[in-house]
Amino acid sequence: MRHATQNMAAPLGLEMLVAVALGEKPSEAAQIAANLTSCLSLLAYGRNEEKEADVYSIKYLQSTEYDPGSI
Repeated sequence: MRHATQNMAAPLGLEMLVAVALGEKPSEAAQIAANLTSCLSLLAYGRNEEKEADVYSIKYLQSTEYDPGSI
């Protein structure tokens, strides 16, 4: 699965889990905390994802006139 798809799917699962945990009428503070957590999870990229992006960029650049060693 691509990173963007994973990063969009993860918060949805988290929101569903939080909704079940909070029950039918959660407090406003609980809702804010849950929304903040899901939004922050969208921003997270791991080292493996960054490394994979670098590897692919070098592969793509090798087929062009650009020097992959310059990135």
